[in-house]
Amino acid sequence: MGIPCVPMLAQERNTMTLCPLYSSKDGYTLAVIPDPGTETDPIAGKAPDKSPNSLGLSLANRHNELTPVVYHPVLGQVGAKHKAGDEVVFGFRYTLKNSGWFDVFQHAVNDVFALPSSLDLLTNKVSLSERVSRLQKFLRKDKESSWKTWQSRGETIGANGSKIADAGTMFMIARNGQDSVMSSRLHYVRNYKMIQQQTEPGYFCGAALGEYADIDGVESERGNWIEPLHTTYYTMVDFGNMLLFNPDDKELLERLRMAGDRLLAWQKDDGSFEVGYDRFSMKPSFPDLKDYRPTWYGLYIAYKHLKDKKYLDAACKGADWQQENGVDKGYYLGVCGDGRNIWDFCTAQTSRAYMDLYEITGNKAYKQASIDAAMIYATSIFTNPVMTDETKYIGEQAYKDWELNQTGLGVEHIRGTAVNGPILISSYAGLFVKMYEWTEEPVFLTMARAASIGRNAFVDQKSGCAVYYWHGMNELKKYSTMFPWHAYWQIGWIVDYLIAEAGLRSDSNISFPYGYMTPKVGPHVTYGFAPGNIYGKKADLLFRPDMVGCDNPEIEFLTALSENGTKLYLIAMCQSNDSQSCTVTLDLSQLVANKTGFRSAKALQGKIIRSAGKKGQIKLDFAPWGMNVIEISL
Repeated sequence: MGIPCVPMLAQERNTMTLCPLYSSKDGYTLAVIPDPGTETDPIAGKAPDKSPNSLGLSLANRHNELTPVVYHPVLGQVGAKHKAGDEVVFGFRYTLKNSGWFDVFQHAVNDVFALPSSLDLLTNKVSLSERVSRLQKFLRKDKESSWKTWQSRGETIGANGSKIADAGTMFMIARNGQDSVMSSRLHYVRNYKMIQQQTEPGYFCGAALGEYADIDGVESERGNWIEPLHTTYYTMVDFGNMLLFNPDDKELLERLRMAGDRLLAWQKDDGSFEVGYDRFSMKPSFPDLKDYRPTWYGLYIAYKHLKDKKYLDAACKGADWQQENGVDKGYYLGVCGDGRNIWDFCTAQTSRAYMDLYEITGNKAYKQASIDAAMIYATSIFTNPVMTDETKYIGEQAYKDWELNQTGLGVEHIRGTAVNGPILISSYAGLFVKMYEWTEEPVFLTMARAASIGRNAFVDQKSGCAVYYWHGMNELKKYSTMFPWHAYWQIGWIVDYLIAEAGLRSDSNISFPYGYMTPKVGPHVTYGFAPGNIYGKKADLLFRPDMVGCDNPEIEFLTALSENGTKLYLIAMCQSNDSQSCTVTLDLSQLVANKTGFRSAKALQGKIIRSAGKKGQIKLDFAPWGMNVIEISL
């Protein structure tokens, strides 16, 4: 078979990846897979069984023969310390298949660890749609959401807590929710983004100075360095999303040009970038690292708004370098400064960046790079332990295993995940639905749905905020609102996922223009700046808390309003392997003063079982994963 190699899945990822995968030069893939079982559960306090959390694997002897050697425990990992005479018991299976590694990976995920069966167990107690409603109300409250304003670099800036996480979502809520509270804050949000960028002459002119702004200035999450990627994130992504809502903001356009020109000045002849520069000496801060991240995405944004081809050419040059030197070799770098940029959710952002670049260039190489990066990111989604219906306890409170299980959730980065478990911001869900449309690989759709359903135990029910880390369930009240700016990311990924599902289930008859992905946590994108299409009819997304009541939390919904304001569109989706029914009750007084009901309703997709216009009620039935699209005349 030749000399086996490890082209993509590095050994250090075994804590997330189910199985070490080794591909030989002539196309064979060997997987060594732990026996499925329940891992140590620090939340419920369940003792670990004898199944290994990870396996070590060496492959090929000096004669280039395939001779796998499996060992457990892996030194340095949990459970590795033993006394002389201890008995160590572990099980494994191996698969050898004449195919690419992703096919073998799907076999492990689907056939061994039974991820699709999790969708038989996961059940919503509160829908994602209702969470968006609660999150929007939470963010209106200054004290609860820690909204404040302060002075920094000569401007009054504002944020929930200490950081602006997702400016695009803020603008979406203000516009599409006609949210007066959020609208009153946008000026301070814009100021925050402006003061993050240096405008004074010098080496960093046009660059984002860091992630956090305080009274003393702007700083990075860790260390005295400035990263070119921060300019993409904290100026160009947020400037771009704000410009989608206010395209004639000349100052923002000029600031975007400054940022684009800074990236052009920093870009090397081969298209690559340095990871970071010391803010005092201007020397590279990480000479041992290469920037295997989509830093070039900021140049794509500059082109979209400024229409100067030099930015698109530079974006393609950067994308070509990353694909040849990073994606094609399986090399990635992260964005979390507190984890020294260890491999993280930026891999999913790489997929999204190439997806967007493909949309405007038609270059099929970029489409393939997007798929390749998404496949790699799929290996960071927990698929072990297998979900069950077993009862577990946190204190005196009983839960089902599937309510607490980490399976289906993704990583922040390897270092944080090893201690705290996966995170509850599943920004990749919408991307994975799109990836399923592109590739027809079922694992993408399964992972998107497993991340999105049945996570209510991790959500503070009043605010709608989920904990960030899975382990934070131990102190839900404390950790759910510890980072109030995360609420915007949560709204953002939920809306992105639901719109992606609506597009999939309508065969693209429902679509909404989208903007740019969010800074840092993942690839979800901004909506709401322009009308979408619902079966040939133009309509704007609508976010009005408590406007839609539904008696079945297994049903998700989106609403949109026709351009002339006379039609309301209800997009209702079943999130279950089982048939469902529901009654939707509409409070239309939020759209039309003193309006208690609607004139008429008709189905654009699906069927209305019963309609009571005077009461504002509609009864609907759903096939598993079905959808009803209703046009309501106000």
